[in-house]
This record gives sequence, structure tokens and C-alpha cells, in this order.
Amino acid sequence: MKFLVAYISTVAFSGMFNVPQTEFLFCGLGGSVCYIVNHMVVEKGHQEVTAAFFATIVLAFICRILAVYRKMPLTVFLVPGIFPIVPGSYIYFTAYYFISGETINALQMGLETAKIAIGVALGILLALALPQSLFNNMIPRKG
Repeated sequence: MKFLVAYISTVAFSGMFNVPQTEFLFCGLGGSVCYIVNHMVVEKGHQEVTAAFFATIVLAFICRILAVYRKMPLTVFLVPGIFPIVPGSYIYFTAYYFISGETINALQMGLETAKIAIGVALGILLALALPQSLFNNMIPRKG
């Protein structure tokens, strides 16, 4: 069920970013796979930061392949696909604790939010550091 919710939310987010409708299916699948990897890593007992890092690496690889296959910019798939693992609730609770005067909790949540955001950024960076020629050769060219 959560897979389906991740798919629908990613497709909706794609619409907000004016992604071509022909790419909604691929954006949704990317977001769903990203969520599943994130969920599986957390279920194995790892921290949310580790889960976000590995989910982002998987998503970035998928997006690079899709970008070549669909002849679209990478960001068409990457930006909406990252949506299911963005630490939105952590950001919300950080602000909530600050407003409530619970500074210690706010700092803890803020630090966790920053760690997850850094994990996502490093996952993208690692996947984008590989040469594009690796991905170009994965997709057979039509004569």
C-alpha cells in the first residue's frame, strides 16, 4: 500500500514541476523504487540517514538510465523521484519544537534533518560522479 502512495505522490509532485505527462509513469516508478529501498534499509535496522543515502544512489542510477532511454534531462526524473524520502516531517517537527520552546528537541531534530539531507546530497553526488558513457552504453541505440 505504501508503494502505491509513494507512486501517487511522486506523480502528483511531477505535475507540480510541469514534467511532461508522458513521463509520469517513469517518475512514479522511480519514486516508488526509492521509497521501497529506503523502507527496506530501515527495516534491516539501519539509520534513516543510511537508508536515504542508499535509496538516493539507487534512484540516481535509475534516473540516469531513464534520462538516456527517454531522451529527457536527468532532473525530470530525479527531482520528483526524491520526494518520498525528503525529510519533511523532520523539518516540521524541528520548527514545531523551536516554536514550542523545546530547544533540545529542536536541535536534535534539526541535526537529524541535516544528516538526512546530506545523505541524499551525497547519494546524488556519488551516482552523478560516474561518467555518462557508462549509461549511454546500457541502452541499445536504434539504427
